Amino acid sequence: MYEAGFCGFWIHERLTALGIDNIVVNPADVPTKSSEKLRKSDAVDSGKLARSLRANELKGIYTPDSVSLEMRSLIRLKNSITKDTTRQKNRIKSQLRCLGIGIPQEHLPRLFERFYRVDKSHSKASGGTGLGLSIVKHAVQYHHGDIRLTSKPGEGTVIRITFPAAAR
Repeated sequence: MYEAGFCGFWIHERLTALGIDNIVVNPADVPTKSSEKLRKSDAVDSGKLARSLRANELKGIYTPDSVSLEMRSLIRLKNSITKDTTRQKNRIKSQLRCLGIGIPQEHLPRLFERFYRVDKSHSKASGGTGLGLSIVKHAVQYHHGDIRLTSKPGEGTVIRITFPAAAR
């Protein structure tokens, strides 16, 4: 006999598998005196359970079989995955793919810095101040969004922006 608590029913299954007869009880069903409530400990609880068992005051609670427990676990997992998937679906996504020369890896960490330019040799010919991606990043963050950039030289660059959907 043991109290069903946070540990679940695995102890009951293990004891039963070892051939040890046992019952699972709800702690609220065990009669408790006022003095026992004040000095709660494992020794007090064990004595209380032993007295209740001897007096035949305890009734076992329903213990689901291992298949039912596995199904419950799978349903909880499915619900968690569904909730996460729904959270991802309820977002506004945008993707910009540039099939240009790409950006070398060593420049990627600094791309969102103000005034940062990858190729400073072309700055007069191509124009620009190096503020564009910095402004975009701050605008996305202001709206609680996320911006990610991936790039490979010779393949191009992909910028992904995701915003949370408006609350309804």
